[in-house]
Amino acid sequence: YTLSLHDALPILKTLMIKRELMKDPMLQNENWDRFLPQFKKRNIKRKKPQKEKKKKDKALFPPEQLPRKVDIQMETGEYFLTKQQVAQREAEERSKRESDKRAQRVEERAKRFIAPEEGTGEKKSEQKRNDVDVSGTVEKLKRKAKEASDADKQRKKTRKAANGEQKAMKKEKATSESSSKADKKEKKKKKKKDKRKES
Repeated sequence: YTLSLHDALPILKTLMIKRELMKDPMLQNENWDRFLPQFKKRNIKRKKPQKEKKKKDKALFPPEQLPRKVDIQMETGEYFLTKQQVAQREAEERSKRESDKRAQRVEERAKRFIAPEEGTGEKKSEQKRNDVDVSGTVEKLKRKAKEASDADKQRKKTRKAANGEQKAMKKEKATSESSSKADKKEKKKKKKKDKRKES
C-alpha cells in the first residue's frame, strides 16, 4: 500500500509541528494535543489493486468432433439394414423388455406367497401393541372428524342467523324508506292545498 500525497499531508503537518514544539523548552513536559491539528477522517473509496487473472491451460488442439448419428449407425451396422430388418430388430428388443418385466412381476407375486420365518414370541407381543395403538388412533381420528363436522354445522347456523338478521334489517329499511316517501308526498299535498286556499 503506497501513501498518496493527500493521505500523507496530515502526517507531515503533525511531524513538523512536533519538531517545532521539541525546540521549545517550556513545552517539553506538557501535552501537545492542543497544538496538533485535528483532521477528520474521510471515507474515500480507494482503488483496489487489480488481481492478476490466471490464464487457463488451453489444449493445443481442439477436442475431437463428436460422431454424427449416421456415423454411429454405420459403426453398429444399422445404416445398411433394410426397413424390415430394422422393424424386426425393434420388435425383438421390445419382446425382450416385456419378457423381463413379466419375470419381475412373477417374482413379486411369488414373494407374497412365501411364508414368513417363525421367530420368538416377542414379535407377536409387539404386533399386539401396534394393533392397540392403531385402534386408539382410529378412535381419536373419528372424534376429531366429529368435532370438525359439529364445528362446521355451528358455523353454518351462525351464517344463516346472520343472513336472516341482514334480510330483516333490509326489510325494515325498505319499509321505513317507503313510509318516509309516503310522508313526504302527504306533506307536499298539504302544502299545495294550503297554497290553493290562500289564493
